[in-house]
Amino acid sequence: MEEWIDDSWIWNLNWRRNRWTKEEIHERELIHRLEGKIPINDNIDRWIWKEDEDGQFTDKSAYLLLSNHNEGDINGVFKPLWKLKIAPNAQHLRWRVFLDRFPTKVNLINKDIQLSNARCILCNEKDEIAKHLFLNCK
Repeated sequence: MEEWIDDSWIWNLNWRRNRWTKEEIHERELIHRLEGKIPINDNIDRWIWKEDEDGQFTDKSAYLLLSNHNEGDINGVFKPLWKLKIAPNAQHLRWRVFLDRFPTKVNLINKDIQLSNARCILCNEKDEIAKHLFLNCK
């Protein structure tokens, strides 16, 4: 994974699967940030779970974390959405659009899905993002 070569520490990250383009960019940024940094050899490397006082992962601590956390519900932004008297699938659609979790062309391209272009399928004028598709498209 990493090694000493000619008195220099070389970071060589190995992965179990091929990375997406975006991940490769992040890896290059990480390698750049790690340049000149060397590990401390006299410390034992270990994982610490911040959600438990002992630093140990437990199913209970994970459950408590997940049950108290609602992604995207920062400052209660989505509480009114869930109280609307509309079909659950419409609530779910709105929630996905607000969080930009809708499979627009731009999001698909960001996940390395090959498309001919990112233009909106309806107007062909702007890139297809959720905000444009649901709010601004002619």
